[in-house]
Amino acid sequence: MGERRHLLEGLAGPTVALEAVNRATHEFTGRQARRAGLHPTDLWALRLLDVHGSLGPTQLARRLDLRPASTTALIDRLEAAGHLERVPDPHDRRRVTVRSREESFRARLAQWEPAVRALDDVARHLSDDEGAVVERYLRAVVATLDELGAG
Repeated sequence: MGERRHLLEGLAGPTVALEAVNRATHEFTGRQARRAGLHPTDLWALRLLDVHGSLGPTQLARRLDLRPASTTALIDRLEAAGHLERVPDPHDRRRVTVRSREESFRARLAQWEPAVRALDDVARHLSDDEGAVVERYLRAVVATLDELGAG
């Protein structure tokens, strides 16, 4: 089965292209995780913390769709490796949140920057009108996925 095929027939070109982007992103993220000595889920967890700031273990588990025990193991592993730290919740001292350590964030940023810059270069070669259409489409995709995931 050397040729690529899609499970659903008759999809629009942008849908097929988006599926290809998702696949390439997944594979690229796996390679980046291995280069950093991490599991892809560890890298996604750190990315969530980079984007959302401190999260409680339960919040992190929900966003990663992991069981609490798996999330605890992930947090322990990333803390031991120096990627994140547990801190008291500023609103409830009985709770703990986790956050990405600055040194870890800077190292990941340096690792990802060449790829992000290369993708930005692709976007900058679009005309203003093309860029607006692509951006509108991608924002609608994100909104749709967020809506579907909320149910």
